[in-house]
Amino acid sequence: MAAYINLSLQGTVYFAAHRSAEDDAMLQLYSNKLVGIARESTFDVLYSQVARDWQQRDDLLTPFNDRRWTHVRAVWTFELDRDVLRLEKKDRNLWIPINLIRQRSITISDFEPYEPPPILAKHALQSVHPAPCWKIKRKDIDLQRLQRRKAFVSRIIVDFAFQWRHVLCGRYNNFTFRRLANAIIRIATLDFTVEEATLSRQGTGGFLVWIDNLPEWDFASGHIVRVGGTPIVICQHTPHAITLVRKDFAKQILFTPGSAGKSLTYLILSVRELILYRIDSERERYTEPMRLFDGIHPPSDEAIEILLQATQTSASTAPLRKLPVELQDAILDKVSAGPIESARVGCLLEAGSVFTWKCGNRNIEREEGRRSRTPWTPVESHIWFGGYPSGIAYKSGTMLLPIFRWSVHLFSSSKNIPVSPVLSYVRTNNQRHCTHALKVILSNFRLGLLALLYFNSFTSVYAERLELTLAEDDGSHPEQPFDENALLAVLVPSHEKRSPVSLTERNTDPDSATLNRRYEGPYPNGICPRSLYSDIEDDRVCDARFAGPVTENTYLYAAQSSTCASAITRRLSCQLCFGRHHPDPYPIKTTLVPCRSNEVCTQEGYRWNKWGNYEVESSCVYENSIIKLLVARGSAVREYCSKKVTLNKASGKVQGFHSYLYDTVTGVRKNAKWLYLKINGVYTASAQYAANLDVTHVLFAGQLVEMCFFPASDISSNLELDWSIS
Repeated sequence: MAAYINLSLQGTVYFAAHRSAEDDAMLQLYSNKLVGIARESTFDVLYSQVARDWQQRDDLLTPFNDRRWTHVRAVWTFELDRDVLRLEKKDRNLWIPINLIRQRSITISDFEPYEPPPILAKHALQSVHPAPCWKIKRKDIDLQRLQRRKAFVSRIIVDFAFQWRHVLCGRYNNFTFRRLANAIIRIATLDFTVEEATLSRQGTGGFLVWIDNLPEWDFASGHIVRVGGTPIVICQHTPHAITLVRKDFAKQILFTPGSAGKSLTYLILSVRELILYRIDSERERYTEPMRLFDGIHPPSDEAIEILLQATQTSASTAPLRKLPVELQDAILDKVSAGPIESARVGCLLEAGSVFTWKCGNRNIEREEGRRSRTPWTPVESHIWFGGYPSGIAYKSGTMLLPIFRWSVHLFSSSKNIPVSPVLSYVRTNNQRHCTHALKVILSNFRLGLLALLYFNSFTSVYAERLELTLAEDDGSHPEQPFDENALLAVLVPSHEKRSPVSLTERNTDPDSATLNRRYEGPYPNGICPRSLYSDIEDDRVCDARFAGPVTENTYLYAAQSSTCASAITRRLSCQLCFGRHHPDPYPIKTTLVPCRSNEVCTQEGYRWNKWGNYEVESSCVYENSIIKLLVARGSAVREYCSKKVTLNKASGKVQGFHSYLYDTVTGVRKNAKWLYLKINGVYTASAQYAANLDVTHVLFAGQLVEMCFFPASDISSNLELDWSIS
């Protein structure tokens, strides 16, 4: 449990988190530091001695309006201008003069209760005008263009509301309000950038947005923003918004000749609600407030539509729109590695098909955490406002597009009987890409050139599709006999050797007395979450499977790790994360998650779990994106190589080669004595006593590529080598 500390001084807030959250301990800390200190020195003492890693902010946050508050015990706010210390907890609010702390040590009994201000201060239009509400619509709306943009933008608006729900459901000051308003307008007008993550990386854990985060991007400029055909009035309080409308209307009448008899329609944006307000020289009319961001419910569909109507601009005249839709789609695919930026550009140019939030046959999902990435991980698209992250990110379909999948199976019924490889060749067609290729006559090069011709202001990313085929071995490249000295010569420097031990060994305490000791706290298996952490789908599956119904003693489960239970099934290892008085809190429980159609399970890499441990992770990927080599239990200890393949379009470019060796029963990585890459029968790169090999090498058309391994010991379990080229 943690405590949040705020130092509020002259409109600036300094925020820090403190691990020790017991009230008595915190009060003793404050008393030790402040007794005998002068008032003008209070800030200096608190800042330098009470906590570290302070963050400068311009607003206060209360986490207890969000259901994720469970790891926060209390919020301590030192209002130094008023010389008051406030203590906020889930069930009560207390305060005490700081002057008393400077005089003597204090306890919780010295505090007095107070009633916090209401979260939502409603300012109904009827308090200003008793007239009934009207239904107001903009006349010059292009419904087809509106629906295209709505298909893309509405999802982003909903996800923005979800990511920042801890702010939206509470009270926030004018600084935060104007940042939120700026974000709404940026999303509606597509005025944001998309940063894409395509390379491998080690996950840092934590959420993209957590309950102690505040928006950091720029404010909205001015009180009235003019984008599209409807001026947007940015104001939290509706009565004042009407005053701004009247002043602006009077100004427009004064400086625009011939406009005296015309009416103007304004959109009042209070973040929580939207209101259309129409005014002319004789009367004023307005609509019912439409729910936008209240932090509890998703934005209403009518509010999103009114927002998009207000920001609709004139139709695009891009020459790209004159091409057939299939060709427009092909050109837009060249804009970026992921689909989000392509969809944004398509909306701006009003080109291509309506965005369906799918990449191939996979749904595009919201990404909430900072996870590890491997070459097989789908592209991540992060939305930024200016130079600041918005907290919204999406994960799209897989990047690797090999057209063929094949396997070498080695079968043996006895440990002492040598086996021979039996080739199983499967040709799979990706329907989406084959259909697309038939429709689009131009080559990838010409599509890229068209993309530059039609919108050269956008950055284009060209991703050549891989075309792997089984190679005919004509004997022109004789096999190199197994030679450890030759492998040492091509050993990859400082290659990471990773082989996770069993989960049982990791969670076993050698001291039996410790195992028999009853743990009464809420974290029987260690602090969970260990730090800022973003729940992934595996955590939610574990919790739904084992937590049971919500009771007075609520339990929370999370995923320790995940492995492959079979070629098409993932095995999640789940454990109790949080809960008191659980009858049996320690065992690791397993549950199976089947992959979707046309997907197979693979050991994707590692990730930081909710306990802060770096654990093995599996994932389901397209069936035609991995080359597999299966070796049966009991096979001879010797060199095993996959069938040779060739990359038809290789032309002297650097390609990435990625391989993993693991136990097909447990899913745990297995170290090979040697794991190595051969090109034209010659050793090219190797890793010793490793379970994975990631290396790059120049590859030319027609070169024969194969991945091999030499077991570290007797093959006592079924092994699988997965590898790919990117």
